[in-house]
Amino acid sequence: RGLVELVARTSGVRFDDARAVIAAAGRPEVDRALAHFGWLAGRAARDLVLAHGAWGGVYLFGSVLEGWAEVVDRASFFSGFDGPNPMAAPLSTVPVIQIKHPQAALVGLISQLPK
Repeated sequence: RGLVELVARTSGVRFDDARAVIAAAGRPEVDRALAHFGWLAGRAARDLVLAHGAWGGVYLFGSVLEGWAEVVDRASFFSGFDGPNPMAAPLSTVPVIQIKHPQAALVGLISQLPK
């Protein structure tokens, strides 16, 4: 929903859902919104790493991410994630990984069950 709202507010074009936005990649107003969304996602991931000390990595998954990953300018994500700031050097060592398993959340939960 956030991607749909971002495109609507920045370009005035309204889409039904994120898949429709992603399908419209290549239109300048959509590409600008996707780049801004990438920067915002990178900034949010950065803030979570810093707040929680998650130096072991950022693991991203989900249906919107799968579509977005096909069209995003990865540089926009990383400019938000480890762009100019006092923590840029340590943040540049944090791995960012896309998980493509269709049941990633369940697999992660199961791995946490006591043995």
